[in-house]
Amino acid sequence: MKMVFKNYLGKHQFQLSEITTKPKSDLGLVVVMPVHNEPNILFSLNALAKCTLPSCSVEVILMINASELADQEVLKQNELSLLTFKKFKESYTGKIDFFVLVNNELPKKHAGVGLARKIGMDEAINRFLYAENTEGVIACFDADCSCEQNYLEELYHFFIANPKKSACSIHFEHSLMGQEFDAKIYHYIADYELHLRVYKNAMKWSKLPFGIHTVGSSMAVKAADYCKQGGMNRRKAGEDFYFLQKFIQLGNVGELTTTTIFPSPRVSNRVPFGTGRAIGERVDSNIEELNTYSLESFKLIRAVINLLPRIFEQTEAVNTFPSLFINYYTLDKLIFIIESAKNESTNYENFKKRFYRFFDAFQVLKLVHYLRDNTYKNEPVSKVAKELLIEVGYSSLDLQSSVDLLIMFRKIDANLL
Repeated sequence: MKMVFKNYLGKHQFQLSEITTKPKSDLGLVVVMPVHNEPNILFSLNALAKCTLPSCSVEVILMINASELADQEVLKQNELSLLTFKKFKESYTGKIDFFVLVNNELPKKHAGVGLARKIGMDEAINRFLYAENTEGVIACFDADCSCEQNYLEELYHFFIANPKKSACSIHFEHSLMGQEFDAKIYHYIADYELHLRVYKNAMKWSKLPFGIHTVGSSMAVKAADYCKQGGMNRRKAGEDFYFLQKFIQLGNVGELTTTTIFPSPRVSNRVPFGTGRAIGERVDSNIEELNTYSLESFKLIRAVINLLPRIFEQTEAVNTFPSLFINYYTLDKLIFIIESAKNESTNYENFKKRFYRFFDAFQVLKLVHYLRDNTYKNEPVSKVAKELLIEVGYSSLDLQSSVDLLIMFRKIDANLL
């Protein structure tokens, strides 16, 4: 297994490893935190420092980063972050080992959160290789997050209790009140998180295997599987989605619901889409209520999935797919996909897995966008949330506000109902 680590680093590592301190022999968990123009990293550092420790040693690697074209304000803030980190480390007396990497000259073509995560996660691979532990876990955390005190303990225990899982998505909840932001920001983040949870649960209701949150600050992976799947990508946005999808396709992603990450609801313009960008656009537009994808799109997808057993038995039944689905892909292409999947399968379960290699989470999103643009227009997120709750069996509830609906979906996602 050591060769898997060495081969990965030899082929995929972006920059040479920099941390030379010998790791503890029982190093089992490394938390990677990208830092770019972050005004309050002490908040996140303190949250991790207060965590109950698991039955292994833990390291935290900060990756302070910026583009080679970054303006002076970003570089100045990164310098302040480095100074804050050094002061924190000098005063910290706990057992977690904290390290920092700095690269403020990332190539403009790739500079962004994906590359920053990759550099830190690749460094974690080197740390595990140095410690001669190929069973370690890498967690992604963000510099605007806090967490429950049991975060590290529950995260490490998850992979002990679920040895067949390669990765996990960790339960998260944005702050919905406080003094740090304007009241509108908390209202907007409630709508946006509700949108995320409605989309995830609509996929589950549609019987798709992709109903798992893919949030960069709330995911973790086994080091060995990280190497086997080619590591983190260098995308400037959506890196978390594409990274976890590799493991979701294999059926090896679990959901950790016994602890919680608390991301910030702040505005951010670093990435072209995502939470920070969405909140910023909402502030600029002053839209009263957020819209999300119509549930009709997922009803169509559910109808497609329900037809798969019949189509496995008789390819000609592809004609019974919903007409909008056929129009989007064309009948000839669907027949080719079905026949190809059947030719490579000995049973229905194998056929279904091969079908989902084509109709993956990205294809689902593209289809939903097509349906949105051509047939099923976006609708208020609270309306769609209520409709979905009725479909999944909560028809007697009388929830009106986005916050009330969000709390309900949080309970569903945390397996509290």
